[in-house]
Amino acid sequence: MTGVTVVTARVDGEAPVGFTANSFASVSLQPPLLLVCPAKVLSSYAIFERCEHFAVTVLAEDQGALANLFASGSGNRFSEIEWQPDASGCPIFAGAAATFSMRVHERVDAGDHLIMIGEVEAYECTGKAGLGYSNEGFFSLGLERRAADVPRSSDVTVGAIVAFEDKVLLLRTGDKWYPPQVESAGRRGSLTAIRYYLAAAGIEADFGPVYTVFDSQSDAAVFTYYRASVESPPPAAFGELVPVDDLTSLNYRSDAIGDMMRRYAVEYRQGVFRLHVDEELQGDAHLIGEDITL
Repeated sequence: MTGVTVVTARVDGEAPVGFTANSFASVSLQPPLLLVCPAKVLSSYAIFERCEHFAVTVLAEDQGALANLFASGSGNRFSEIEWQPDASGCPIFAGAAATFSMRVHERVDAGDHLIMIGEVEAYECTGKAGLGYSNEGFFSLGLERRAADVPRSSDVTVGAIVAFEDKVLLLRTGDKWYPPQVESAGRRGSLTAIRYYLAAAGIEADFGPVYTVFDSQSDAAVFTYYRASVESPPPAAFGELVPVDDLTSLNYRSDAIGDMMRRYAVEYRQGVFRLHVDEELQGDAHLIGEDITL
């Protein structure tokens, strides 16, 4: 797991440039040095090869869209967002976990990347939780913890969207469909509760990130759903494997579950999953399933 940054630079008379990177590390405290590693295939590489200053914005957990913007290689990305120049004119972004304004200290050739070591001239740390990156894509430990740390006074239902190949495990009562779920009533962690529930049914699932957390005003309860997968078909007596393409046409136990499952079908086809946290699924979406382009 790593953090996620946007590295920017500007040379007099030229437009600002930037890229998303998780190649970021501290080097020294005396003097304060850190490094980033721009790839030589970057369209902006010539700027980083000769700039005297650069800036690093360490992204906060709600800045996945900014990470995606600068991971793409097309268009004038700076015209699509608000930014401000630091003392050297390099762009930095508000709302971040931290920002660093750097003077280039040394450049080291390193294969298909350049190790660019900078001396910190100014910095700001906001205390916000950072955006993370792993083989699951983007994630937020802060949001994951808040999803699991539900007050014990709350009624909690925790479930899992369990995938096997191009199908999803669903249960049915009459004509109402829903994912495997269990009422934990705050007595144990949400992930532990759903893991035990599935294991008791003979299902050993590999759990990924939280997918959805929402408060249901009609049910006076908190609902948390994880993404999960299995390597072999679940027991036939437990539920049914439904093709992802059929998820949009089913009749679900609640409107909120229906919204979630239809969104899952769309995001499955796109290959990009977003974490939704809010009331009745109407809220911020945090991207957690797309690779960083270096």
